[in-house]
Amino acid sequence: MAQGRWSEAAAAYAKLIRLEETGRQPYLGSLVEALVGRGVACLEEGDLQDAILYLAKAQAVMPDSPQPALLLGKAYYLMAQREKAERVFEDFFLRTGLKDDFALEVAGLYYAFWELGKTLPW
Repeated sequence: MAQGRWSEAAAAYAKLIRLEETGRQPYLGSLVEALVGRGVACLEEGDLQDAILYLAKAQAVMPDSPQPALLLGKAYYLMAQREKAERVFEDFFLRTGLKDDFALEVAGLYYAFWELGKTLPW
C-alpha cells in the first residue's frame, strides 16, 4: 500500500482475510484491519463495488468504529450514490458517542470533493 501498488495490496489483504476468517486471527481486531485495508486498496484501485463489500463487512464486524462507516460512505459517494452515502454517515452519527469527531471527518470528506454546501450541516 505504501508504494501505491493497489491491486497487489488488495490481493494480499484478500489472502489475510481468508486466513483470519478461519479463526486464526493473530490479534484482536486484525480481521477488521484486513477488511478495511482491502476496502481502501479497492477504493484506490477504483474497484468501488469490492470496496463497498469489504467496508460493509468491516462495519458489520466492528459497528462502533468510525473508519469503516466513513470509508463506506466515501465509496458510495464515488459511485454517485450520494443519498446512500449520506444515509451511512447519518446512521453512524446517530449511534456514535464520537459525534464531533465523526462530523468533522464527514465535513472534511465533503470539502475534499468540493461539496462545500454539505460541509456546514456537519
